[in-house]
Amino acid sequence: MPGRSLRRRKAVAAARSQNSRVPLSQISWIVTVAICLIAALLLLLNGYSGYFGVLLAVGAAAAVNLR
Repeated sequence: MPGRSLRRRKAVAAARSQNSRVPLSQISWIVTVAICLIAALLLLLNGYSGYFGVLLAVGAAAAVNLR
């Protein structure tokens, strides 16, 4: 049944072309923002409100690169 395998390959190729891939650079910025937010939350819970604000600002600056 070679016809079925050809149709299957075409369907898979069409599905792959519709997938939007996230570039590696964007993934690294997302990870940076997430780390900053987690660290800021931990600092806030421990009472370091000044450092919380600094990390929040760094995370916001990193988030600008996601646009």
